[in-house]
Amino acid sequence: MSSLRKRRFQIHLSTAVLLMFAAGGMMWTSLVPVTAKYFGGEYGQGALSKEDALRLPPIAHVSGVRFPVVIHRLRTRGFPYIISELTDDIQFIHGEPVSLGSVSEEYVRINAVLLNVLIEIGVLIIVWFLCERWIRWRSRKRNL
Repeated sequence: MSSLRKRRFQIHLSTAVLLMFAAGGMMWTSLVPVTAKYFGGEYGQGALSKEDALRLPPIAHVSGVRFPVVIHRLRTRGFPYIISELTDDIQFIHGEPVSLGSVSEEYVRINAVLLNVLIEIGVLIIVWFLCERWIRWRSRKRNL
């Protein structure tokens, strides 16, 4: 038997805990849908904030024709690159948004998913390196 021990890849427990929190945070930012913007209905208000959308009258008068005001809401997932989008129409009834159904199907952008995964792996490697370097620095400082 050889007296040399094989060196295995090991990390400290505190590094593993920080890596789990970092991975969980990055998964949360990538998977939780974010309502990006509200924008106006048929008669062209342009980009609206949620507060402006709530102030709109329930019925719009355009050239004497009455129709309900419809606001389009864009919901996205993904960080730093958007991996999916879903647009739906909502109408405000008594100040509360009521969904009128999905307009676009939610689809996944594979290129954005791959870029996000590569960036997140890079962030985890940086967190691992910094934590291990800091632990080694502290242990050398104590041994002096």
